[in-house]
Amino acid sequence: MTHRVFRWPFVLASVGGLALLGMGGAGWLTAVRFACNGSSVGGRIIYFGAKFPQSVDLGTSSRGMVYATYRYEDDRGQVHQGTEWLMAARWRVGDDVVVQFLRDSPDTSRLGADEVFAWIVPGLLVVLGALVLRIPLRRPLRPAGHDGREPGSRR
Repeated sequence: MTHRVFRWPFVLASVGGLALLGMGGAGWLTAVRFACNGSSVGGRIIYFGAKFPQSVDLGTSSRGMVYATYRYEDDRGQVHQGTEWLMAARWRVGDDVVVQFLRDSPDTSRLGADEVFAWIVPGLLVVLGALVLRIPLRRPLRPAGHDGREPGSRR
C-alpha cells in the first residue's frame, strides 16, 4: 500500500527556518555595510506619519510606534530624507537625531542604531532559524504506519 507523505509541521518548520535565516542574514549584511561604509551625521525629525496601534495619541501616549520622517545632510552638503518606525514616547517632531548613511549611497540611511542591537537581533534570527530548521532535518519523513520493517515481514 502506498501512502502519500505530507506533513505540515515539517513544511512549516522548513519554510519558517529558511525565512528566519534569510532575515537574519540580510540584517547582518546591512550591519556590515553600515560598519564598513557608514557615516554618522546630525539630523532632525520633521514629520510623524502612521501610528501603530491607530489609537496612539502622539501628544500624550507613552506606548506605540510611529512612522517618522527625518532629514539629514550628507558629507557633500546634499539634503536627504529617511523614514523609520520609532517608539512614540521617545521622540517628538523637531528632535535632533543621529543618522547613519552609506557614503556610496547617501539615500540609504537609518537612525543612529545601537551597534550592539544592530548585530544581536540578526544573530538571534539566524540562531532561531537554524534551530527551527533543525526540526525537519532531525528525522526523516516516513509514511504513516511505517515502523521501519520491510513490507511483508512479521515481528
